[in-house]
Parts: sequence; structure tokens; C-alpha cells
Amino acid sequence: MDQQHSLQVQGLGASYGPRVVLAEVDFTLPQSGVTALLGPAGTGKSTLLRTLAGLNAVNPRFRSWGQVVYCAHPLRMPLSADGVQALPRLVQQHARLMRANTLDALIEKARQSESRGPLQWRTWVTEQLQHYGFAELAQVLDKSTMLLSAVQQRAVAILREAWARPAVLMVDEPTADLEGYEAFLLLDLIKQIGQHSSVLLVTHHQQHAQAAAQQMLLLAGGHIQEAAAMAVFTLRPLSAAGQQFLRTGSCAVPMPGTPLNELADDVLPPPPLPVAALAAIAEFSDLPASSAAVSEAVAPFKLEPVLPVPTSVSAPAPAPALSQAAAVAASGLSSATRYQPRIVNAAVLMEMQPLLAAENAMPASRGPNGFSWLVPGRLAGTPWPGVVHDMDADLKALNRCGITMLITLTEKDFPQDALARNGLKNFHLPVYDHEPPTVAQMQMLLARMSVALRRGEVLAVHCLAGLGRTGTVLAAWLVREGLTAEEALRRVRLIDAQYVQSEAQEALLYEFENALLQKMA
Repeated sequence: MDQQHSLQVQGLGASYGPRVVLAEVDFTLPQSGVTALLGPAGTGKSTLLRTLAGLNAVNPRFRSWGQVVYCAHPLRMPLSADGVQALPRLVQQHARLMRANTLDALIEKARQSESRGPLQWRTWVTEQLQHYGFAELAQVLDKSTMLLSAVQQRAVAILREAWARPAVLMVDEPTADLEGYEAFLLLDLIKQIGQHSSVLLVTHHQQHAQAAAQQMLLLAGGHIQEAAAMAVFTLRPLSAAGQQFLRTGSCAVPMPGTPLNELADDVLPPPPLPVAALAAIAEFSDLPASSAAVSEAVAPFKLEPVLPVPTSVSAPAPAPALSQAAAVAASGLSSATRYQPRIVNAAVLMEMQPLLAAENAMPASRGPNGFSWLVPGRLAGTPWPGVVHDMDADLKALNRCGITMLITLTEKDFPQDALARNGLKNFHLPVYDHEPPTVAQMQMLLARMSVALRRGEVLAVHCLAGLGRTGTVLAAWLVREGLTAEEALRRVRLIDAQYVQSEAQEALLYEFENALLQKMA
């Protein structure tokens, strides 16, 4: 790898069980600057970031393939965030940080490689905050990050990773639900970080991408459809997918392995799956992949240089589309071994009809601090009532929003006398902090919630901070209604970017999705 690039990715793919999300992804990142990763919703942008950060390895049904070179060092696959090898860093929010004070949250990563005294750290942080345009945070260094505004919490999450000085910093939808000046503050922060690191920025907001990024990548259909300078792409996108995305914010590129009979007449079929992908999904089908395909898929790769895409030229177009049958034949797999989509049980789908919003839903702003509706007037998430303000005041605010029942996910149950005083009740499922329930527990819990909703209850799910365990249950509800785990995560994080805090919680959502697919079989 030449020294002009911080990251080279060649043929990177990823799958969850039998579902291929990324087929063959190829791109390079420069030593510095901001690169926007664009693409339609649900096409694997978050999967790509989490794969590069090694966070998907905890999912037992996750598989990946391809080659990654980071800081001139080829990485061992699959990538795992176990500390054995340096990986690109992904900005995340963790529940423990919400309980930490702002100073400790900011310096947690930096203090792993630098040694300073307490007063020196405080002075250094104050200077850095002034430099990055968040001088007001210096006044709240001793305050819990839970009490900061949304834009301040996101700035803390970004800065703490940036101050560890990774060669590549990845940021997923940092400006979600932020507009105007607050979005500008975060975009300016990201641009400043890009002066000394390479930043890979995922955003669905094209104007935000244009404001912050110098380069762009368009991900759709499991491949990079176009790579160019942002200014060039904005004026003259070269690919059909790029032209459609710039015009509409989406593009009609089928996901890898989509059967031909599921495609619209005017949509080209996807390229054949690579051999490594076929071997990965065959592992989760009823019949194993042929030994030839498997041996080819796991054979050592010869590392070839990945040429950078000129800023005025799009990424190479995918190979001419072949039928899936042709792909299987070329790979050595028999037609009997390839993955067949399961037939959906209509009775199961009837139980998963989307929950409709109430017409007279009270705005979330009338609720306690941190309260958010998933389905307005029907289902919400909230922190533990009383974690910030008075318990009875928070319970009254929940009552004012129409909440009749709490779903309590903390180890200890909620005080029943406080609930009774405010005309509320609860259902308690104890879940350890940072951990998810089991798939069976989640199925039971969502069934209980469904019964309660059908009899007219209005539910608020809560843990302590109202982020990790709460976000996991809300995302699982969306999976139960038919969304993929990845799309459910994206949806809940548009409501609150801090929902779902740990790798184990994310892995549970993918396991829950697979359990539902098995149920539909």
C-alpha cells in the first residue's frame, strides 16, 4: 500500500446467516479529509462501518470475506475488536459514558496512550474544546454527560474517539434529527478532525455530506457504485445509480442475491455472488456448500494493490449481471445447495401488523427528560423516572403523555408505591446493564407488550439511562413488525442516536431477526 492511503478495502463482503448484505466492496481512503459514505436506507452502510471496526464479530451468524489494509498493514480476517490489531474506530455511545462526567468521558481514550495529571488533563481538554468550537463544554466538565444536550453528547462521543488519534475515524449519522446551527457545529467539528485524520462519514442528508466531505462513495446493492470528489459527483455523477441517488435520495439497485422473480421489469439483476459469499450462506442452509467452493473461499488471498479511483472518474461498474444459476454454476455449487428464500407464513404476518399511531398523541416534549415516541400515542422509550428529576414529577409527565404502563428492564423492579400514586403499573423483565435479553425472553416480552397494546395500554419502555436496553427492545419491536435488524437500528437511532449501546445488544437484534425468519419457514 502506498503512503497516500490510510485504508484500502478490496472485495470486502458481509452476511448475516443466509442474507448477504455486502458482496464485494472496493475503495480507498486518503490519509486525511472527510469521505461521505452515501446510499439508500438499509443497503449496508452501518454494516460496513461495524465490520471495519470489528464489532460484528460477536454475532455468531456474521461472516465476512475480502482484504483490508490499514496503515500499510494487511489485517487478519475476520476483523474483531479484541485489541489484537489496530482497526478503524467507530464513534459510539455507551451507557457507562452517560453516567460518567464529561471530563472522564472525553479523555477515556486519550489517557490510554498519554499520561497527564488531573489538572493537566483539565487544562488540555479546555484548550482542545476551544479549538474545536465547543468551548461551552469546558463549563460542564464535572456534569454527567446524560445532562448535556443532544449536540453536546454527540460532540463528546466524536471528540473522545478523535483524541485517540486513529488513522481512520468512522461516524454514523451524527447529524440525525439535528438541523441548522447544531448540525453545522458537528459538521464543522468533523471537518476539523479531517485535517489530521481520515474520516468516513455516513449521512442520509446530501446537503450535510456536501458541506463536510471532500470525497464520496455511493454504496448500493452490496457494491460501491461510484467514487469521486464530492464536488464532481454533485455536478456530474457518472453512474446511473449516482444520477438517480442525487435526484431522489435513493437508487433502484437490488441487494446481493435477490432472486430474479422478485425484481421489477426495469431493474437490472444483481451481479452473481462471489464464491466466498456463496460459501458463507451455504453454511446456514440445509445443505453444505461443495468442497470446491468452500476451499476456494477460504484459501489465502494474494494481496493485490487497490488502485485509487480518480476523483473525476466513478468506481468501476459491477461486472455484467449473470443469473444466479449461472453464478452457482461458475462457483461449483449445485443448484440444490444455493440459498432459497423462505415462504412467508401469512398467519405469522398477521401478528406482525404495524402498530398505528394514535390520532391524539401528546408531543414528546410534554414528557420527562429523554422521553421519545416510537409510535406516537402508543409506544415510547424513556429513562428511569427520577434518574434526573423528581420521580413523581417524571411519572406525572408520563401520565400526562397518556402512558398507562411501564416496561421495566432494570435488574431491580420499579417502586410499586410510586407507580400506584401516579395511576401507573408495570411489567418487569430484569436485564443486566449493557446486556440484551435472550431471544426467547425478547419473544415473550414483545408478546406481552402486544397483548397490553391490544387491550388499550400505552407503553413506555425504560431501563436506567433509557438508551441501551430500552433502544434494544424498541428496535426489536420494529424487527417483529417486519424490518431488518439493520433498518430497525437505523430507525430507532434517527429517534435517538444513542439507542442500543453494546455489541451484544446489536447482535441480539440480528439473532432475533433470524429467529423470526425461522418461524416464518
